[in-house]
Amino acid sequence: MNCTHSEKTDVFIGLDYPAKEEHWEGYKKIYSYLKKLETNNKFKSLTIIKRNHNFGFGKNGNSANLRKYVLEKYDRYIYSEDDNQFSPAFLDFMNKCLTKYEDDKTVFAVCGYRHFFEFRYGDNTFFRQNIDFNAWGYGSWKNRINETEGLNALWFKKRLNRQSFNKIRLSNGNDRAFHFVSFAYSSNELLFSDIVLSIYIFLEGFDVIMPRISMVRNLGMDKSGENFHNIDSKTTQRYNDQEIFMQPIFELVGDGFDYYETNRKVYKKEGLGNFSNLILIKKLVFFFSKKLISHFKHN
Repeated sequence: MNCTHSEKTDVFIGLDYPAKEEHWEGYKKIYSYLKKLETNNKFKSLTIIKRNHNFGFGKNGNSANLRKYVLEKYDRYIYSEDDNQFSPAFLDFMNKCLTKYEDDKTVFAVCGYRHFFEFRYGDNTFFRQNIDFNAWGYGSWKNRINETEGLNALWFKKRLNRQSFNKIRLSNGNDRAFHFVSFAYSSNELLFSDIVLSIYIFLEGFDVIMPRISMVRNLGMDKSGENFHNIDSKTTQRYNDQEIFMQPIFELVGDGFDYYETNRKVYKKEGLGNFSNLILIKKLVFFFSKKLISHFKHN
């Protein structure tokens, strides 16, 4: 609500139904807060969609259903999870980029979060890259998202060959290379996730736009959620203390291409969860061993 342009923004919140009995206490607190917010907010409009059963996360989950609902009404959207803290210029940055790159089909999305890695920018206030799609506050267009409807295991399997595998391994790192293989041999349905889309944009030659100083601080690295249980306390603190852009207005300066290849190498080196060639081989052997065992059990 404290973002510039909040009064021009239609907001939609998908409140999922509790999946477990122990979720009810938290659910009631959130619902009580949202009921008060409905009549006391700074947005152009606020729509709360209260689920009558648990949608969960997945192709037809709470987030996916909400995205589909919004894109029936609009040609673009801005998405956030519930553990993000925003720069006052977050909406300004998003709206300017969504307008500037609306007709540039080489840009898949605008990501408000920027990792605290040591990137280089020249005089640019933003940069382009095609290694990492980050969902911690992003925006995209209906026509770009519609193109991902057929993104499933078969899509990855058709693109899985030695050349593509090595290209991802050398440019994105071993973690992404392993996921590329595992997606190709998973069940046909894949989640609309950061890693799925990161591999997709790389293989398809798309870029995402990111700010020089992050527009988002992610508070979801504290081990309380579904992910990042193995993260150390020092890294958690680094995420919690991350600098975000504190001005109310963002100015787009430059074309974002400066140090494109240099920053690609930074992503490969610093990427969360990356590992050595030996571990990659072990993970692939273990993965296909499990597949073979499962195959023989069912036959």
